[in-house]
Amino acid sequence: MVDISTAIPSGQSAAALAIETQHARGGGAGPGNLPQRIAIVAQGSSAVTYPSTKFQITTALEVAKIMGYGCPAHLIAEQLFPVNGDGVGIIPVEVLPLQDGGGATVSTGDIEPAGAVVKAGAFRILINKKLASEFVVELGDSLPDIAGKMTTSVVAVLALPMLATTETVPDRCSLTSKWKGTSANGLKLEVVGPSDTGITFGITQPVGGLVNPDVDPVLLLIGNVWTTKVINALEVEDTTNLDRYQTYGEGRNGAEVHKPLVVFTGATPADTTVAISITDTRKLDYVNSQLVEPGGSDLPFVVAGREVARIAVKANNTPSGEYVGLLPSGLTAGADEDQWGNTQLDLVMKGGSSTAIKENGEVVLWDTVVMYHPDGDPDPAHQYVNDRVKLMQVIYQLDVEFDTDEWRQAAIVNDDDVTKEPTARKPKDAVSAIKGIEDDLGLAAILADVANTKKQISVEISPTDSRRLNMVIPVTLSGNSNKRSATVKYSRLFG
Repeated sequence: MVDISTAIPSGQSAAALAIETQHARGGGAGPGNLPQRIAIVAQGSSAVTYPSTKFQITTALEVAKIMGYGCPAHLIAEQLFPVNGDGVGIIPVEVLPLQDGGGATVSTGDIEPAGAVVKAGAFRILINKKLASEFVVELGDSLPDIAGKMTTSVVAVLALPMLATTETVPDRCSLTSKWKGTSANGLKLEVVGPSDTGITFGITQPVGGLVNPDVDPVLLLIGNVWTTKVINALEVEDTTNLDRYQTYGEGRNGAEVHKPLVVFTGATPADTTVAISITDTRKLDYVNSQLVEPGGSDLPFVVAGREVARIAVKANNTPSGEYVGLLPSGLTAGADEDQWGNTQLDLVMKGGSSTAIKENGEVVLWDTVVMYHPDGDPDPAHQYVNDRVKLMQVIYQLDVEFDTDEWRQAAIVNDDDVTKEPTARKPKDAVSAIKGIEDDLGLAAILADVANTKKQISVEISPTDSRRLNMVIPVTLSGNSNKRSATVKYSRLFG
C-alpha cells in the first residue's frame, strides 16, 4: 500500500504547507505504560450526609471534608496521600462512596479506669495504633475526672475512627465507631502509659457492628475507564461482597470491556489457618486479593490502602517489576512471634493469600497474589498480581492501536491487493502493528521470547464476514526473580 500524506485534502489547488502528527509505532515509540488508576470503595461517617456519586481526590483532607474525619474512606486516603508526600503521587484516585447498609449498627466498646492515683502520669489511648491526645492522671483525680480526660483526649483528634462520651455508672469512656457495619468490629482499643500511677484500665473491645452495605451499586460508578486497582474497605470475611467484586471483575475482564482490575482487601491474621480461611475457599477467584500484616493492629483497610500505594507506584513506573521487598512504611508490624517463616509463607501463598514479612521492625511486602489457586495446578496462570498487571499492559497497547478511527473506518483488502487508498488496511498491516507492540513490550521486559512469538501471529479476513479481522496474538510474559536458588560447590586445597 502506498503511504500518502493527507495533511492537505485531496483536490486542493491553492499553495499551502500543512504538517500533521500521527502516532507511528516502532522502535520503542509506543504509547507508554498503562497509567494506574485507583478506586476507594468505602463508607463515610454515619453522622455526615454525603453524596453517593464518585469524586476524584489528591489529598486525604478532601475526603474528610466530604465524608467525615476518621471514616474508612478518609483513613484509606491518608495511606495513599500521607502528609510526608510518600504516596501515590499523580496516580488518579477516585472515591466510590458507600452508604451505611439498611438496619446497620455501630460497633461500641469502652475503657474503664480503676484504682486510686498514687503518682501522676501521662497516658494515651490508641485505636488500631492511631493515637489520641495525651491525658494526665494527677493526685486527687477521681475516676469520673479520669474518664472525662480520656473522652477529651479522643475528641481532640478528629481523624480517630471512634467517637467518645463519658459514662458515669460506672465511670468510663464509652467509644462508638464512626460508621456502621460488621467491618467496624475490627476496631481495637489500647491504653499505654506508666504502670506505677495506681490506675489501671479495663478495656471492652468494640463489638456489635452489623450489616455491611452492598458494593454493587457503587461499582457501576467506575464506568468504562481503566481503573486498575480497587481498595475494599470491608473485611475479608464479608464473602457476599467478595462474590460481588468477583462477578464485576470477571465482567471487566471480558472481551468487550477488556479493562481488568484487581480488588484488594486487607487482613491482619497471625495464625496461618486464619489467614487462608477465606482465600482457600475461593480457588477460581482471580479478581480479589488479600493483603496482609501478620499479627498487626492496623485496621485491615488501612493495611490495604498503604500496601496498594506501594504496589500502584511500582506498577505505574515499572510494570514488569515484582513487589517483593517493597516497604509500606507507616504500618505497625505485629509481634515477632506472630510472623511467618518460610514454610508458613509458602502455605499461605498456596492457600490464595498474599504474604508479608517483618524486617528491622517494618512490614515488608512479599508475594502479592490474587486468590486464584485451582486444585492440582502447581503454577496457576492467574496467580501473581504482577502477571495481571503485565496482561493489562498487553491489552492496553492493543486497545490503543486498534480502537481508533484508522481501524474502525478502514476498508480491508487482501495482502496482495494493490491500492492507492491510504486509509485501507490489510492483514499484514495488523501483523506489523502487533509486532511493533510486542517489540515495545519486550523492550520494557513485560514480554519475553518476542522473536519467537512474533512468528506465530496470525491475522486473516474472516471467511464468513468481510468486515471482520481474526487476530491470534501469542505472547510470553516475562518471569521475575522473586525466587533465587543458588548452590555453592566447594573443595579444599591440599598441598
